[in-house]
Amino acid sequence: MSIPRSAKLCCLTLLLVFFSANLAQAGMAHRDCRFPMVFPGAAVNVVVLPYRYAGGNNNSLTNMGNRLSLLVKLDVLFHILGYGSVGAVQMEMPEDASKDDPSCLPETVLPKLLGPSAGPITSLPPKHGLVLVWGLLYEDGNDVFVQTYARFLRRDADELVTFQAGGSSFSAKPSSQSLAFTPQKLSQAELVQIENSYRNANFVRIAPDDKAPGDRLPDLVARCAGSGCDDSPVHAGFYVEEKKGEWIRIQYMDPIKDQRKDGWIHASGGLSGIPLDAVLPELKFIEGCAGYLRHRVADAEHAPAPAGSAMLAVSQLDEFRKANDTQPSDVANAVALQLAGIVEFLSGPVQLESLSRAANDFESARKMIPYDPNAITLAVGAQVVVEWKQKGRCDQTALKAQRLSAASALSSNQIALANLNSLYTLLLKSPGSEVTVENLTRGEITNRVNIANRVAQ
Repeated sequence: MSIPRSAKLCCLTLLLVFFSANLAQAGMAHRDCRFPMVFPGAAVNVVVLPYRYAGGNNNSLTNMGNRLSLLVKLDVLFHILGYGSVGAVQMEMPEDASKDDPSCLPETVLPKLLGPSAGPITSLPPKHGLVLVWGLLYEDGNDVFVQTYARFLRRDADELVTFQAGGSSFSAKPSSQSLAFTPQKLSQAELVQIENSYRNANFVRIAPDDKAPGDRLPDLVARCAGSGCDDSPVHAGFYVEEKKGEWIRIQYMDPIKDQRKDGWIHASGGLSGIPLDAVLPELKFIEGCAGYLRHRVADAEHAPAPAGSAMLAVSQLDEFRKANDTQPSDVANAVALQLAGIVEFLSGPVQLESLSRAANDFESARKMIPYDPNAITLAVGAQVVVEWKQKGRCDQTALKAQRLSAASALSSNQIALANLNSLYTLLLKSPGSEVTVENLTRGEITNRVNIANRVAQ
């Protein structure tokens, strides 16, 4: 499958200047955590930190954390190519670094990615999206477990989504932007398979065949050292040109020979034929989250998202929930539904079918976490818009007001109270609902507005 070319990416660091190319997808392996970077021309970047071994001195599992992060990064990149304008970076520490060095911790890396670009550190441009991924490896008896964490954001932008109905607005955002996924047990056979898959994935071959000759992906290299020369390690990035089966064809610059090369990487080989996202289902969430951010960036830029990207994002998020069905009340499941609903809403804001699907997703998420104010408001706001477009009025107004009142009580910000007032304003504008115990009368609405105004004062 040929990859579309749309985003110019060049000059990744002061020491390593790539050839200019109108390529929309890019990746980097073995980037030093001390000098984090993103691809500034990409609308969305996925940055994978090494999975840290939470234990004593076990060099095997410490090295496994770096290997797993490369496999995660390549697998995610492979599955988000359809979003266009995406980058993926895998970071690690040099082998001689202290195990107590905090450079690879998310609380160390994220501020650098959101700060000003400086030297070999390239930060996230304003309004662009980022998914930061990290994890832990730990032992329980003879068993090894892996737990993945993720945080998603857009720089200098919040994730509020606003619904409009009859001149009234309802705003809310996903219930969480930082997630801890269910720990996954790794068998001894899978640990061996990770090593085997790493050896294959860390190689650029002349053909899409694990037996074809080629070269290893460039490791940490010091480009130069001495007075007037930055001696920090730099790394080779690559641009994706083509996708074929489980392979991607890339172009990259050899940082030692200063030569432009191309070749094939086995990016989605999985573990002995088993897809990596079957072992770590949270990868599907990360992929779908990248799709969500891609749509938010496109919407903010008033530009169309790539064709088919909405369906891809919704599908990936749905696959995550199905794989995570043993945790029905997991916040990650609820957020996956919310992200899918927002993508559906953004892809068809004037289409009743898209709005109805989004409303169903938000209501399912609310049922999972009924105590969360954003989950409540996303569900009620979408329901109001759908009913208003269908009938020009709202039903079950007493229940909607009760839920938004609860959201206001549960939230410490003014947005929740503004949503409640928006509902009352809309109901006073409407021709009225059928008089039943499920609906508020105009007198009741007026009294509630007066009470809300007194509370606001």
